[in-house]
Amino acid sequence: MAEAKVKKRVKNKYDIIENLCIACGFCLDQCPPKVNAIGVKLYGDVQEGGFRYYIDQKACISCQLCFDADACPSGALIEVRPEGDILDFRFTPEKRLELYDKPFFAR
Repeated sequence: MAEAKVKKRVKNKYDIIENLCIACGFCLDQCPPKVNAIGVKLYGDVQEGGFRYYIDQKACISCQLCFDADACPSGALIEVRPEGDILDFRFTPEKRLELYDKPFFAR
């Protein structure tokens, strides 16, 4: 019996624009507990908002729960195709995407 080749699923990348993130935690609430792909980056005093969330691309299973939940009030969540094209602007107005890939506090 010949083995069938399994075609690997192409994953879309889900990312958080750190300069737009207000660290509300709504995306974290949507991520499945066994996946736990959303983490916290500390930038200073936590009580003064010195932290932001990020998506660990190695742990992310591209389930879209964080993205499809309409959870992000600040428009910081984006979906990126493997080619680099941004797929959806439901949450993030196009003019604000210039902040993507810039480090936090880069203004």
